Amino acid sequence: MVNVEIYLNTKSFRQELSKFIIEDEKDGWILARDMSNETYLAREFKENYAILLYPRENIEEDLIRSFSNEVPAILKLKEVIYLPERWNDRIDLKIDQSKLETTSSLNLDCITGLDLINSLVKEFRFKQVEDVIVIELEIKRPLSNDLLNHYIINLYNALKIYYKIKKAQEEIITKLILDYKSD
Repeated sequence: MVNVEIYLNTKSFRQELSKFIIEDEKDGWILARDMSNETYLAREFKENYAILLYPRENIEEDLIRSFSNEVPAILKLKEVIYLPERWNDRIDLKIDQSKLETTSSLNLDCITGLDLINSLVKEFRFKQVEDVIVIELEIKRPLSNDLLNHYIINLYNALKIYYKIKKAQEEIITKLILDYKSD
C-alpha cells in the first residue's frame, strides 16, 4: 500500500516539505526523509499541485511513471474540495494493487442511501469507515498517466455526487422540519 498526499496548494506542500531532510533530487523527484527515518518521494508541478508518495520502499515503478507527468484531472479536484465551505487543500489517497481509496482526512459526513448509491454507480463506491465516508475505486495495474487521470476523474465525479447528495438531503430535512413547524 502506498500513501499519496496531493497538495492542491503548493505553499502548503513546501511548508510540509520543510520538515523533511532532502537527500536527493533526480528526474524531477525529490527523495526526502522524515525524523523517524521514513523515506518519501515528492514532486511539484509548477504552481498547480504537488504530491508526496510514501513509504518509498512500497512505491512501484508504474506509480512513479504515472505521477511523473502532470495529471490534468487533479486540478479538477480543486472545484469540489478547495472551496470556502469545505476547505481542503490536500487530498490523501491509499493505492494498492487493485484499489485507490480516499482516507478519513477528507471528513466526508455520513449520508443516507449508501447501498442504493453503490448499486447504481459502478465507477466508484462509498464506504462508511467509523463515522466518515471514504471513496473507493477499483483500479487496474500497471498504472499509466492516462489511466491515473481516468481514475482521478472518477474520484472527482464521486466527490461531486457526494456533495450534491449531501446538500439535497439537508434541503429535504430543512423543508420537512419547516413544514412540520408550520402545521
